[in-house]
Parts: sequence; C-alpha cells; structure tokens
Amino acid sequence: MRNKLAYAIACFAAIGSMVSSQEAIVSRQYEIHDPAMAAIDASCVAMAMKTLNSAEGFEGLELQSPNQWDSNVRGVSIASYTHVSFNSSFGDAKGSMTCVAVPSQNVIAELAFKFDAPGLAGLRTIPGRSVADSKISGFTDLNPFQMIGTK
Repeated sequence: MRNKLAYAIACFAAIGSMVSSQEAIVSRQYEIHDPAMAAIDASCVAMAMKTLNSAEGFEGLELQSPNQWDSNVRGVSIASYTHVSFNSSFGDAKGSMTCVAVPSQNVIAELAFKFDAPGLAGLRTIPGRSVADSKISGFTDLNPFQMIGTK
C-alpha cells in the first residue's frame, strides 16, 4: 500500500511540475523575408521570452511586424515592435518592445519594454504590495544575449 501511495504522490508531483512549467505562447502576426532581419527578429523574440518567462504570471506575447533600421552607431541594428500585447494572469498590458542588435558580434545588446498604463505585473514586486499590485511601466534587460544560430 505504501508503494502505491508513494507512486501516486510521485505521479501527481510530476503532473503538477509539467503544468506549472508550461511555456508562454508567442504569437507573431507577420513574416520576415530578409534573412538578416529574420535572424535579428528571432533573437529579439527569444531574448524577450527568456526575460518575460521570469515574470510571475506571464502567459504570452503577441507581436506585429517590427520596424527595423540601422543606427548611426556602426554595425548596430534596432528593431522596434509597437502594439505589443503582454499577456499575464495578473492582467494583460499593451506596449512596445525595442531591441538593439549588434549582428557583427552576434549579440542582442539591449532589450527594453514599455508598458501602457496601468503596466505589467510580475517582473518586480514593490515592497509592501502583492504581485498583482506591483505593475511597472518599463523594464530594460542589459544582459547581452547570443543571437540564435550563432556561436
């Protein structure tokens, strides 16, 4: 009987961990045909998901086609995503995402999010407030991220 109970508890624990670790969903409402921009886009989205998946309650991201341009800084490309939907169990937020890529070094150097009011909960907790009441209006990830498909 003990072995059956231990097995049942282990099964429920495994199912619980699978449910709690479900990946957030990315919805892209566009296609990119330029290979260089497609690589930047794939890497920006991967970095965004890595950053946002650390947010408590984050469920997904809905993106529209980015605007892309080369910076005055040699070798730097910028991708700007407007009308982004950030989906969260604490309340969805609209906003934008800006990604700074350095393709010659195969890195995404910076990624910034701007959330429209009232903001997005889960990335930071404000002392003395619950996660749901800790909505922020912006967040920047300055940790360089290796571009997808590069070493």
